[in-house]
Amino acid sequence: MSAYRVLLADIVDSFGWRLAGPWGLTILIGITEGLGVTMLFPLLTRLGIAGGEGSPLVEIIDRFAGMISPDGALWPLVVLLIAIFVLQAAIFLLQSWLTARYQRRYAAQWQNRLFAGFVEAEWAFLSCHKSGELLSAIVVETGRLAAGFTTLAHLVAAMVITAIYLVAALFVSWQVTLAIGLVAVLLAVSVTRLMRESHRIGRLFGPLNTRLSVLVGEYLSGVRLVKTAVAENFVISRVGDVVGRIERAQRTAAFLPSIVRGVFEFVSLTGLVMLLAAGPAVFSIAPANLLVVMALFLRLFPRLTSLQQHIHNMNAYAPAIEIVRALAGEAARHREPRLEGEEEVPAYDSPTSLRIDGVGVSYDGRKVLSDISLSIPVPGVT
Repeated sequence: MSAYRVLLADIVDSFGWRLAGPWGLTILIGITEGLGVTMLFPLLTRLGIAGGEGSPLVEIIDRFAGMISPDGALWPLVVLLIAIFVLQAAIFLLQSWLTARYQRRYAAQWQNRLFAGFVEAEWAFLSCHKSGELLSAIVVETGRLAAGFTTLAHLVAAMVITAIYLVAALFVSWQVTLAIGLVAVLLAVSVTRLMRESHRIGRLFGPLNTRLSVLVGEYLSGVRLVKTAVAENFVISRVGDVVGRIERAQRTAAFLPSIVRGVFEFVSLTGLVMLLAAGPAVFSIAPANLLVVMALFLRLFPRLTSLQQHIHNMNAYAPAIEIVRALAGEAARHREPRLEGEEEVPAYDSPTSLRIDGVGVSYDGRKVLSDISLSIPVPGVT
């Protein structure tokens, strides 16, 4: 779970107060969804289905409906419900647009930061990391970060909407809500082993993607040497082995959420059927209350299912933040010192020759070249 906290903290540091936009819209989506479902109370009452008595939420909704339609007409409530659904759709589209915009910006920030850090790092850093590893961090791991950003946004949305639904359901029938909530908790506990497995697989993707980038980059850049040595089958086998391991990891990571979804949907549908059959007798629920509770949980259980799926997906994406932060931090520690005015591009007169005298080169405390003198005519080819 530490990767979750690191990713969330990094996103908050990157956007700050601007996150109030999409997250505030997420709360509004949950409120409009809950309001739309609870407004079914007066609609069902006007259709002749008896509602429960004594529920504070029912009384508030009934008073509000009386203000909208004092003569008991049906169509004002229908128009109000449609207006709520239109507002909900508009808020959802705006929230989705903001999330997509911030997701791309977040990935772009990390891509620019990594590339600048690698280019400005000392040779000691570059000599310790293969170009394929650095390329994988910029291209693949930032892609996982972008997916993690979107998944985290969906996760927050699912949690907010689930909480609003639970509050509304508690006001309608706290007995049924607690019973179904207990079943949901037991289901969540039953899939903890799958959660640990998806987290383990998520940590495999980084090293495997890096290994693939390194091998493909080295073999393609040296393909002439590969052909000269007649080593095509060898390099194809090595790359194919890594591709196969990635394929197996991705297959398992994609299948685990499906297991959770299947279990949750089976239990939720079975529970709703039992509620419909035994609810009035066991919990003494009025027909209108029963229908509204069922409507709430028909919307709630898919949210719980998606909540579990988002957690599985986050297990695959969140470890990327640890990889990019480690590389960025290492590159920053090995950043080459800059001289005053080095950021400016100097202007030179065109020379007739390039000459160096007694030049030495060393890095990481080791001398590589010593006392090199050279004269190269300009223009020309040397």
